[in-house]
Amino acid sequence: IDNFDIESMPKISIYDDLARDVVQITTGAFSPLCGFMNQDDLHSVLKNMKLSNGCIWPLPVTLDIDKAHAELLNTDEDCCLIDSRNEPLAILRVGQVYKNERRLIAKTIYDTDDPKHPGVQRVLSQKPLLMAGEITSVNRTPSIISEYDLTPRQLRKLFYEKGWEKIAGFHTRNVAHRGHEYILSHTIEEELCDGILLHPVVGSKKKGDFNSEYILKSYEFLMNHCFTKDKYILATFNTYSRYAGPREALFTALCRKNYGCTHFIVGRDHTGFSDHHDVKASQQLLDGMTDLGIEIIPFNEVVYSEVEKIYFQTNN
Repeated sequence: IDNFDIESMPKISIYDDLARDVVQITTGAFSPLCGFMNQDDLHSVLKNMKLSNGCIWPLPVTLDIDKAHAELLNTDEDCCLIDSRNEPLAILRVGQVYKNERRLIAKTIYDTDDPKHPGVQRVLSQKPLLMAGEITSVNRTPSIISEYDLTPRQLRKLFYEKGWEKIAGFHTRNVAHRGHEYILSHTIEEELCDGILLHPVVGSKKKGDFNSEYILKSYEFLMNHCFTKDKYILATFNTYSRYAGPREALFTALCRKNYGCTHFIVGRDHTGFSDHHDVKASQQLLDGMTDLGIEIIPFNEVVYSEVEKIYFQTNN
């Protein structure tokens, strides 16, 4: 980014979650995306859960802007994305500016346009236009990364050094609990995985969700006191919760493939909100897809037997 004449460029200020998207795009976590979606890709994702080139991708990854900024932009020219600290984050080559059909997007992704749904609320609060374009250069900013924020390349290298070939990814936005401990231990023992990537999401969440700091502390405790040594890696999935149910389950699986996982754990009501989707909807969607490039490990609800003093998985 130092090689660009930033001062002469139009500048767009973006909030932290969009900055996270920028970083995930440029590190390959959101592969095959190389930038923010154009209108054809967005409509194809809404209709088919695929990009216009046929690659599977279930969720919009878009950059919303207002009309005043749009007037400063010219197609095929560069603009600079500025983060919340007012520092240059990335250079984007403007591809297209188009209308943000917020209600259509919300209705398609969430099957509702009720603003009480946190995902719907996020979409409806966006600015009226979307800007598409490829990101050509980036600064990774300390404000949105942590010691656990490992890129796909870094994690793949770590898996290789450990000799892991069968790796299960585990996505969560909650602190660890006994049900998680059962699922993770069962995956190691029954699925014969070499190791598990513990990959909690750490971007913004709805009110009432757990603080990311305490989520990480809970998994640090499990790794230090409960889990088999050398079978787990803790890293952060530096994006935000979309609360999109089955579509987000597919999204989280594809991202873990990019990080080097060969398998992905999907529990009941994966990435959902309240009782908006059937608790098995995410597993049913993923079960019907054979060309994901990552194998799904489904889990039903885990409960505790007072009689037998054990945790077990229900049959429904």
